[in-house]
Amino acid sequence: MRLLADMNKIAEVQQQTSCDYEHAQKQVLGFTFTSLSEMLNRKWHMPEIVLDCFDEDRQRSNRIKGILLAVKLARLAETSWYTKDMRAVNAEFAELFQWEYASVARKTHEIAIMSARDSYHLGEITAAVNLLSTEIEFDETDEDSAEANKEVAVKELPVAAKSSLKKSVNQTLAKLKEANYKKHEQREILNDLIFCLSKALKLKRIVYCDYDSVTKQLKPTRFDSINSKKQLEKMCIDLTHDSLFKRMLKKNQGLWLNETNKDKFWHLVPIVVKGITNTKSFYIMSFNVSHVLHGVLYADAGNACIEGLSEANYHQFKNICKLAVKCLQKLSDEE
Repeated sequence: MRLLADMNKIAEVQQQTSCDYEHAQKQVLGFTFTSLSEMLNRKWHMPEIVLDCFDEDRQRSNRIKGILLAVKLARLAETSWYTKDMRAVNAEFAELFQWEYASVARKTHEIAIMSARDSYHLGEITAAVNLLSTEIEFDETDEDSAEANKEVAVKELPVAAKSSLKKSVNQTLAKLKEANYKKHEQREILNDLIFCLSKALKLKRIVYCDYDSVTKQLKPTRFDSINSKKQLEKMCIDLTHDSLFKRMLKKNQGLWLNETNKDKFWHLVPIVVKGITNTKSFYIMSFNVSHVLHGVLYADAGNACIEGLSEANYHQFKNICKLAVKCLQKLSDEE
C-alpha cells in the first residue's frame, strides 16, 4: 500500500509542477527508479547490455539509445499517450534512425495496440489499450438450428476499420475459428475470447467465471480490464440455489437480459449479480466441455447502461463464444 501511495504521489507532483518523471521520483522517494535499477542490475549480475544502459559513455551508442527510448516510451504509455512527452520520444526515434516522424508515430502506435491486448490480461492496463475501437461483422445464426451447431461463419472486419486493431482482432478470430491452440492453452483461448468481445463489440465489462465443483460456485477469474476486475471480482454465484445462471448450465446457451424479457427472468437473477453489476441488461453464455460445466461468461455495457447491447451484437456475442467453446472442446478431446 505504501508503494501505491508513493506512485500516486509521484504522479501528483509531476502533474502539479510539470516536472519530468525522474525529478518527481527524486522529490518523493529521494532516488530515481533508474538509479535503483542500476544498483539492482549490478547486484544481480545482469547481462552486459543491461549494464551498458546505465553507463554514460556507452549510452551514446545508437543501440543503447534505442533501448533507452523504448523504455521511456513504455513508461509514458502507462499513464498517457497523446502528450508532449510522447511526441518528443517519437521525434527522438525519428532523428536517431533518420526516419520520417509520421512513420515512427504510426509504428509505435501499432506496436502499442498489439502489446496492450496482452498486458491487460496479465493484470496490467496501459493507455494504449483504448487507443482504437472498431466493429466486427458475423453471419447471424439461429442458435437452435442444426447449421449453427455445425459451423460458425466469421467475416472479416469492414475495410474502413482502423487497420492495426482490425488486423489484431481478425488474427485472433482466425485463431479461434481454426482452433489453433496447443495443449494446456485454455487460458489463452479465454483471453482471446475476451479480447475479441471487448474490442469488436465494445462491451465495457466482461468477466469469465470458472466453475468450482467443490464449492458449487461460479467464481470470477478473467476480466477484460482492471476496472472490470475491481467491480466484478466478488461476483461469486452459488449454484446450489435456483437461479437464471443455474438454469442455463445444462448446455451451451446464451441469454440477453433486456426490457422485453425482464419480467420473465429478472426475479431469477442472483442478488449478488444485481447488487454488483447495477444494470438490468447484460449478455451471458454458459460453457460446457465434454458434457461438463466449464464456466459462464458475463458481459454488459457498464453500470445501468443498455447502450451498445443490441440484437445484432448479441448474435455476434454468441458466435464468438461458440468459437471458444469449440476450441476448448478440441483441447479436451486431444487429452
